[in-house]
Amino acid sequence: MRNRDFLFVGDPHGRLPEILAYIAREHADAGVVVLLGDLDLAGPFDTAIQTLPDSMEVAYIPGNHDYDQTRFYDHLLGSPGRAINLDGRTHTLQGVRVGGLGGHFRKKVWMPPAPAKFNSRIEYERVLASQKKSGIPQDWRQGMPRHALAAIWPEDIEQLKTLGADLLITHEAPSTHRHGFPVLDEIARTMGATMIVHGHHHERYDSRLECGTQVLGVGEAGVVRWNEKDGVLDEASLLKGHI
Repeated sequence: MRNRDFLFVGDPHGRLPEILAYIAREHADAGVVVLLGDLDLAGPFDTAIQTLPDSMEVAYIPGNHDYDQTRFYDHLLGSPGRAINLDGRTHTLQGVRVGGLGGHFRKKVWMPPAPAKFNSRIEYERVLASQKKSGIPQDWRQGMPRHALAAIWPEDIEQLKTLGADLLITHEAPSTHRHGFPVLDEIARTMGATMIVHGHHHERYDSRLECGTQVLGVGEAGVVRWNEKDGVLDEASLLKGHI
């Protein structure tokens, strides 16, 4: 059944406990919480989200800063609990097909519109082969440096294009933002998404692509309540003292 409200949470940057307490207090009836990355967690994610009602679905994408420190990575990606990682995949939440793309574009991997230096993680891992002969460093994850895992890879884009979605969640911004990327516009069009929601740039704004796809930017430590039928219903910001 559709139309239970979504709560989109902009980059918390270490403020997740305060934001979740606000959600549990003011928006406990919402159906889904979607975190847009850069959580910078001080403790395990699964522990943090226990403050939310059991009936509330939780989904997220990692941001670039979630790979900055080993503890950030392990707290989020190593202990998601009931939370759904949408990065590079889709999932149906409250009847809405939601696709996700976390991380950011990195020059050492791919910085559109320039050609990609590596199309896949396997290509990149071949370059690391000589370093791995002496053993994988303890602060690496999934066989490579964390900062490389934070990258958006062409293979992620191609995978998403084979999937359908009503809503696309990204950390990076599409072309509606001055620092955005048209390649994200293309993903949304190919997937059939009618809306993109993103964080990363700490700006709250509403816009629309030329093709008609709506774009919602969520500010740092902001919470936006939304549903398919009515659009934005309510919003607040921890930074502005609204939470």
